[in-house]
Amino acid sequence: MTSRLSVVVVAFLAAIFAVAGVFWPPVQWTSPLTVAVGTWPGVEPIALADEMDYIPDSITIMEMPWPSATMRAFENGAADVAVLTLDEMLRLAEQGHDIRAVLVMDISNGADAIVTRPGVAGIKDLKGRRIGVSLTSMGSYVLSRALDREGLSMADVQVVPLNVAESAGAFLEQSLDAVVTSEPFRSKVIENGGVEIFSSKELPRELVRVLAVRADVLESRLPALKQLVDGHFTGLEMLREGATPEAIEAIARRESLTVDRLHEVLTLLHQPNKEENVTLLSPGPQGLEGTIEKIGQFLARKGVIDRPRTDHVWTDARLCQP
Repeated sequence: MTSRLSVVVVAFLAAIFAVAGVFWPPVQWTSPLTVAVGTWPGVEPIALADEMDYIPDSITIMEMPWPSATMRAFENGAADVAVLTLDEMLRLAEQGHDIRAVLVMDISNGADAIVTRPGVAGIKDLKGRRIGVSLTSMGSYVLSRALDREGLSMADVQVVPLNVAESAGAFLEQSLDAVVTSEPFRSKVIENGGVEIFSSKELPRELVRVLAVRADVLESRLPALKQLVDGHFTGLEMLREGATPEAIEAIARRESLTVDRLHEVLTLLHQPNKEENVTLLSPGPQGLEGTIEKIGQFLARKGVIDRPRTDHVWTDARLCQP
């Protein structure tokens, strides 16, 4: 009798759990999708969409103080998704991360720069001078590219490691001859007497910031990632059509810029729409694969990575397709 009752109880519980499995979503969909973003004007469409509740609560936006912190959060698994530059993606891939770019957020056209004290005529004059730069993110790539164009290398300058968020303060407080910086910090350095001698305008299509995700997360979290990407485009459309003054003021405060300066800064970025994103993220001459290969070859030549990953799939256009 006891044996028969046990069988009935087990069968009853199994039936309950089977029914529950139909209605309960998989565990991987119930945990928040975490997205690491740094202080950068190009992430404001996502921030705006988040404030306007176009991004669901199942997605957590983690605001990081500087790009290297964003990269570190992604690297150690604290973030599922991160805003990264293409050279940062290559560095992570070198460490074994299987990573994809699923959205081109912006292409820098002057928002990243080398700013010096008055009297430094150009890149050649940086030889032997003290330069503040982040060695673990975009800054080292910009400096290395600029020096390389003039036949110099990192060994020809005195590198002072700092985070890009520290660039304005370090420029004022330390005996630095130059800093490699990005908006909104670039504006602050220039306002305090800095002179721009090199910018991303001279590196067309190289300083690209993308929404990067690990391959396993991409396949397991497609619905949430689609909501995130759609939220970005909604926020971008709102900015282009004229967001409310309150929203613009909130963005300016977050970037520590005046409203007028914010509008100027946004002109230094090209933020592709959905159609252009599909082109950039798809194979072909207009896609990013050629740019990534070029950056990889440069990083390998400079000893930053061992070799370009020609066998790696870098981009995925699915989330931007209609």
